[in-house]
Amino acid sequence: MGTLIIAFAHGWHLTLLILACIPFVIVAKAFQAKSMEGHAAQDQKALEEAGRISTEVVENIRTVVALTREDRFFENYKASLYKPYKDSLKKAPINGLSYAIGQSFNFFINAAVFRFGAWLIAHCFMNFEQLFM
Repeated sequence: MGTLIIAFAHGWHLTLLILACIPFVIVAKAFQAKSMEGHAAQDQKALEEAGRISTEVVENIRTVVALTREDRFFENYKASLYKPYKDSLKKAPINGLSYAIGQSFNFFINAAVFRFGAWLIAHCFMNFEQLFM
């Protein structure tokens, strides 16, 4: 709350612009969070299976080598990671796009604030020091 008071005291024009942009940032971040939620539990379950297989092989490496079952365990391990791999290939573009949108809003808002600040300085509504306060 104190930050808003200081911001209004030094440049209420810019403060109002920033406050007007906050809902856009919230929507972008909510979209980003929504696209990434719910997949962690599925991935965790599949990765636990792969971890179980690798742990079993490492703990019993002498038996596995004696029975020449390295290829079988490798195929089981690879098969247990196939579904999470395919799922991540499907989710990667969506997650990347949502991250890009979320981050670009921050940069667009910074650009708008600095552009508006330059306009305020050019029209003598603010001075340079007030813009960066």
